[in-house]
Amino acid sequence: MIADTSREEHKRVIELERCILELGYERQAREKKMLELRNLLTQKTTQLEQAEARAEKATKRAELGEDMHRRAMGSAVTEHVQERLKEGQS
Repeated sequence: MIADTSREEHKRVIELERCILELGYERQAREKKMLELRNLLTQKTTQLEQAEARAEKATKRAELGEDMHRRAMGSAVTEHVQERLKEGQS
């Protein structure tokens, strides 16, 4: 009877040790996954910041181009009007 109880306790201890090992493995797997996700988040954040910087530069270039176009068109119109005025004075 004592031997049976001891044997059952030994089996229970072995089962608990197995559970502890499994929990340790699961924890390691979760920590590894969290590290991977943190690294991915860092990478995506960097990519987003770079994309935003490129978009800002592109917007500034487009605005500069539009401004230059308006100036060029304004200058061309002014020259055209001045030529017409000269023609009318002649």
